Order: sequence, then C-alpha cells, then structure tokens
Amino acid sequence: MSVQRITKRVVDAAKPENATYLIRDAELKGFVLVITPYGGKSYAVDYRAGHGRRGRKRRLTIGKHGSPWTPETARREAFKLLADISSGIDPSDLRQLESKNRHSQKYATSIFPKEFLIRSRPPYVRTEVAPPNT
Repeated sequence: MSVQRITKRVVDAAKPENATYLIRDAELKGFVLVITPYGGKSYAVDYRAGHGRRGRKRRLTIGKHGSPWTPETARREAFKLLADISSGIDPSDLRQLESKNRHSQKYATSIFPKEFLIRSRPPYVRTEVAPPNT
C-alpha cells in the first residue's frame, strides 16, 4: 500500500500482484485506487460511517478505470462523496436504499403479481340471494 498522487501515469504503471492492493492518494485523504490480482483497476473512497474511530470502516467503489472514470473525474466524485460523509450522509446506505427501491418498483410493475392475484382468487361464487319460493 503506497501513498502518492493518483494520476494516469500511476494507474497505467500499477501492475497486478498476488493479492488485491491499494494505492492511496496523497492529495485527497480517503481516495484510493484498488488493483485486483486479475488486473482490474477501480477507484474507491475509504471512510468511517458514524462518529470517528467508533464508526465502521467502509469502502465505496466509485467505478472502474476507463471511460468515463479517469483519475481526475474519480477524484472530483470522491471529493463530493467525502463532503456528504462529513455532513453525516452515508452514501453506501443511500446506494443500498436506491437499489432496494429500484428492485421493488421493478417487481411491482412486472406482470407476475397481476397473474398471481388473478390465479389466487377463489373461484367465482354466486353472491345473489334467490327469491324465496312462495
């Protein structure tokens, strides 16, 4: 794990090793480049959710290196995320909430629930009252 300013040259020079490793940015604390053993390179933000040392350590992936993520665009996004974190907003929780909402909306608008409701109704029962025989 080294500390240096993350630039295009640093990203291109980073080679995969036996284990995943990080290159931390010297300019923006919390901004990291993650290199996997298979050669994948992605930008992320390391932070603590909560209050100081008692908060959980978390890593939020910004995106994979390549279009649209360059070191500069990822650094700007990391700056925005770190600003949200310092104001008490946990972006990881927001992403999970958005994912759940997206999934539930997709499920609710699918055709399956309508078919289920139609098929699970009890068979038609006549509710009219016959007139008494007089």
